[in-house]
Amino acid sequence: MNKKIIKILIQIAFFFLVFSSIVNNGISIKDNYKTSFKTQAQKIDFIPTTNHATGIHIEGNYAYVAVNEEGMDIIDISDPTNPGTPLNCPTTKGRAGQLFVTGGYAYLANNDGIATIDVSDPTNPGTPNYLTGMYQANDIFVSNGYAFVADLRDGLAIIDVSDPTNPGTPNYVAIEGNTWSVYVEGNYAYLASGVQLAIVDVSDPTNPGTPIYQYTGEHASGDVFIDGNYAYVGNHVAGLAIIDISDPTNPGEPVYADTAHAVYGVYVDSGHAYLADYRTDYVHVDVSDPTAPGPASYVRLGESGDSEDIFVSGNYAFVAAHSGVGIIDISTPEGNTLTISQPSVSFDQASQTIDITGITVTCSNPVHDTIDDSEALRKSYYINTEGDSYASIGGDLLWNSSLAEWRITDVNVSTLSDGNYYVKCYFEDEDVGPIPSPKSELFYYCSTPPTITVSKPILSYNQSTQTLDITDVTATCSNPNHDKLDDKEATIHSYSIFFSNETSTSISGNLAWNGANSHWQAMDVDVSSLTSGNYYVTCTFDDNDAEPSTSEKSEEFTFVPTTYSLTISTPVVSYDQPTQKINITDITVECSNPSHGELGGGEVTVYNYQVFATNETGTEIFGNLSWNADLSEWEALNVDVSSLSEGNYYVICSFKDSDTELTYSPQSNLFTFQPDLVTTTPPETTTPPPETTTPPETTTPPPETITPPPETTPPETTTPPETTISSEVTKNNSLKSVAIFAGLLTTTTFVYFSFKRKKKS
Repeated sequence: MNKKIIKILIQIAFFFLVFSSIVNNGISIKDNYKTSFKTQAQKIDFIPTTNHATGIHIEGNYAYVAVNEEGMDIIDISDPTNPGTPLNCPTTKGRAGQLFVTGGYAYLANNDGIATIDVSDPTNPGTPNYLTGMYQANDIFVSNGYAFVADLRDGLAIIDVSDPTNPGTPNYVAIEGNTWSVYVEGNYAYLASGVQLAIVDVSDPTNPGTPIYQYTGEHASGDVFIDGNYAYVGNHVAGLAIIDISDPTNPGEPVYADTAHAVYGVYVDSGHAYLADYRTDYVHVDVSDPTAPGPASYVRLGESGDSEDIFVSGNYAFVAAHSGVGIIDISTPEGNTLTISQPSVSFDQASQTIDITGITVTCSNPVHDTIDDSEALRKSYYINTEGDSYASIGGDLLWNSSLAEWRITDVNVSTLSDGNYYVKCYFEDEDVGPIPSPKSELFYYCSTPPTITVSKPILSYNQSTQTLDITDVTATCSNPNHDKLDDKEATIHSYSIFFSNETSTSISGNLAWNGANSHWQAMDVDVSSLTSGNYYVTCTFDDNDAEPSTSEKSEEFTFVPTTYSLTISTPVVSYDQPTQKINITDITVECSNPSHGELGGGEVTVYNYQVFATNETGTEIFGNLSWNADLSEWEALNVDVSSLSEGNYYVICSFKDSDTELTYSPQSNLFTFQPDLVTTTPPETTTPPPETTTPPETTTPPPETITPPPETTPPETTTPPETTISSEVTKNNSLKSVAIFAGLLTTTTFVYFSFKRKKKS
């Protein structure tokens, strides 16, 4: 058989054997991938303890665990992957909280005092010695022969334990707030108390200094741990406060790392903060740069939660978690994370329900990735007051596969009191949880619909500019989330102008937000299109909660149309006796409306002239003036006056535009018409008519009763004959030019081809 074929058959057989082995052992490809995903911290064991595990300390190969009323358990952890069975050492007074092991003795903060136990042989602990009389001992730290105890009410107790079998009398330092934990480093004791970190100089334990305080957050502090120049303080609600203590007498402002829940235990080593979170068990935060901590990641122990303390030894973290001790491999200290989107909440006032939508959840473990209903162990929502109190409405979210999101609709909230609320969701899978979502935006619950109140507009009318200013308009909503509506909240912000009889006008528009003065306004509203009369303004507003609301009427304003006038220059008339024609020139027209200004050919509606006798009687000679754009003046040229009788005459022009009444010019200079004069040119020495024959410029214009030519005078569009002739000439010249060009083209073409043919031959 061909060697190549034999080789292929061997490879096929090998693949078949491997695949059969995987199937027979019940390992799916996904399971195998999950098993290989060990790039994060992982739980390796959980050891049940005698009672509720509240504190833990590692010394050598043993874990010492405070177990509430049962005293202390001792566990052999020489092989953390195979820990021994807990050995219980009972105490008879109080409940054990935290503990500290050093110099062959275990020191327990034992509720109303401390207990000291000889553990020089961890397999055979001695009988406890007690010091009682404290209010509530929560935590203990032993240094240089002294025990420093955090007492809930009485602050810091300093006890001489140079003889552990016979502790001395406590020396107290009063600390503000409830004191939960203590850590001693160098000459200072650091205490987590109330909402602050207290720092006490204990260089002389018999004469401690006065506490110095630094605020840590709005909720109670939990555990405290000192590493280098920084204090790490857990918070009883959520988060880790990091405070620069390079100068303990002047601590820095806290920097925060957010976590899911209350941080009860803190341990820091080599740039890593290991936290015992009351609900999510193990939490890791990168603090290699304490001024910029990294995001939190988690490992879920999968037991009953309530983790209260943590201790790190080698590559393992030991978590005191309610019913036992969880052991976590931290060769890679980062855990997993759930990323939860912010819930969207919409409130329907009519049905008194809310919809909670748009929630997606992803896990950093790629085996899980998107958390749907097949992987979520918890998928709950809770409605809380603005002050973070539970509002007694909650439940489970539902997975919507078509939208690939978690949601719940039509949640009845009619039992709420009027006020602000938000929604927070919690998710948990087998790796992480429970992890809270971000808070939703606040929604305002109201048993009755909210209303908007709009103030009365203030008006200022400017007659000279024919504009109106609308000012000092405010709109407030009964929903306190909106309150005073600005440009981010108002969906409608309009004004309308009405006649005093409540008939609407065509003038309306939008108000603009004036942030500097915190009111709405509309400035320089053009009202020139109004007619004479009284008017008022109303303003209308709306937002996303209430129905639209309109203001009361403003005070009325009286609109007075602006009267504009025309200023017409005196026409200049020149009379030509031989042709018996006159030219009327040098006429300019100025409108007092600045938007019109000097009136040219496209701006006037009447532009007439008429010849008058000196007795102010109008003649039959009248017509339209023409606009001379080159000279920027009105004129009428070659006006035939041959039908006049002998005598003196003058010209008056009349104009009108869209803003003015019909206006007359001053009368022109007089001209003398003499029809019987001989056409022989008079000698140059002929004396001109005496100046007294010309009426003075003060001659009174025609009285108003003298009606100028009616507006039915031949329209301005009448084309003078000269224009028609000019057009015909232009047309004929164009045709001639085309014919000449065609002839030249034909001739040139003929010559070219004749020459070419001759050259070829």
